[in-house]
Amino acid sequence: MNQENLEILNSLKLDSDLNSWQKLYRCCQICPQNCRVNRLAGELGFCLTDKDLHIARAALHFYEEPPISGASGSGAIFFTGCNMSCVFCQNCAISTSRRRKNVNKLGKVFSQEEFLQTCFDLQDQGACNINLVTAGHQLATLIPCLENLKKAGLKIPLVYNSSSYENLEMIKKLDGLIDIYLPDIKFYRSDLAAKYLGCPDYPEVSFSVVREMYRQVGKLKFQKQPVTATSKAACHFPLLKKGLVLRILLMPGYLNDAKAVLSYAYTCFSDNIYISLMNQYTPIPQILRKYPELNRHVKTEEYEEFVNFALDLGVKHAFTQDESTQSDSFIPDFQMYNPDI
Repeated sequence: MNQENLEILNSLKLDSDLNSWQKLYRCCQICPQNCRVNRLAGELGFCLTDKDLHIARAALHFYEEPPISGASGSGAIFFTGCNMSCVFCQNCAISTSRRRKNVNKLGKVFSQEEFLQTCFDLQDQGACNINLVTAGHQLATLIPCLENLKKAGLKIPLVYNSSSYENLEMIKKLDGLIDIYLPDIKFYRSDLAAKYLGCPDYPEVSFSVVREMYRQVGKLKFQKQPVTATSKAACHFPLLKKGLVLRILLMPGYLNDAKAVLSYAYTCFSDNIYISLMNQYTPIPQILRKYPELNRHVKTEEYEEFVNFALDLGVKHAFTQDESTQSDSFIPDFQMYNPDI
């Protein structure tokens, strides 16, 4: 960050008002893209998002790990736009994978009051938590909203669902607000990150960010019982109260890279976190011509070797998936606020 932004960030407290936080948008560096555009004046950087909260979907979501979704669902809020350009993005309808120029027309602009009301509505519907999906590029607007949400008496935990490609200093400002971190690490090798994510510095950035997330929340802590009358735990899985769940998505043909991510993560965090070993990669039509090597599902034997590698490392707190997850039926319906998608 430049000196001016660092001074602004260092001066901000959790009780600072929205306008104070949004000063960071004047020369935006709130994510690693460091675009330096003036989002307050309507300039658009890599994420193609202005200063407002743009939300594509807010609803109960049942496809997270059991201690997060429970039996009654996670209150997932999907933000439009993204600071990455993953060629295999399953949420490309609302992200910027296709480098949309009209991304601000996607979803719905939420005021702070509307955001808070939506969170409480989800809590009333039985949500086990509020799950903030891909929000990093909107943090300067979101952080004061989250503090007000806590002050207003939200009972359920806040989950931060992230690609891990975040500005470390911004993540530090979430300390005390976020209860559960749900990051993923996509690649260990920088050349693969450059090719498929458009971010050669992704491995270095992502691991430093996940270490900070763990510093904030520490070892896994569970709820003895759901904190609201309508939220329900999944069978055999208590709801997570605080902690970190790290996702590692196995990509077709890149088993060794996934093993490297897992080995590094287990060295850092041991069994103090959950590790989610994912085989749900699903090819999308946009990648067929340019990236034919990704035009297939993960093979059963690839995934079995990945799981056995985890067992050999000694991993105890892990989630695995069966082949039924390799389907586009797990991609959320984003027509809630986007009828034209």
